[in-house]
Amino acid sequence: GEAGKQKTVKSFAERFGLRGAVVSASPLAKGIGRSLGMSIPEFSGGSGDTNTNLREKTIAALDALQKNDFVVLHILGADVASHDKKPVQKKIFLEKMDTEVFRRAMEYIKLKETILVVAGNHGSSPYSGKHESCNIPFVVFGKDIEANGPEKFDEITCVNGPLIEAGHFMEEIYKFL
Repeated sequence: GEAGKQKTVKSFAERFGLRGAVVSASPLAKGIGRSLGMSIPEFSGGSGDTNTNLREKTIAALDALQKNDFVVLHILGADVASHDKKPVQKKIFLEKMDTEVFRRAMEYIKLKETILVVAGNHGSSPYSGKHESCNIPFVVFGKDIEANGPEKFDEITCVNGPLIEAGHFMEEIYKFL
């Protein structure tokens, strides 16, 4: 499609046979979710930057998981820190995500029944402030998925994989369902 021209797309449910939700403070992410017929749960304190309320956002995503087959928890803080050329702030935010998002999620989700995917949507450098063209490292775990990649999930370790082109991400994730 071209900028400024409406494009008809199948809903998320039509394309994948799943009920979906998007938990985000970003108007763009919420708009994409709405255009795909996904629910958009509300939560307090969402700011789309490093000050976003990760606790409330995570709780909203965990609640949405009770009513949906697929939930996107969209977090922008690390990307914002990169664009602002603040590598230390990016590191601190990622550590905060580990504590307030991933540890909380691991307390509540049942890994035998759930697939958890952690990924970025693009690379961004906290030194140049620009997006980078690269494949996206990701991790998929739960539902008895066997390990097949690096032992750590960080930018240095994941340079060699597993990697996937962003345009094919959902199709790859769907294989695990």
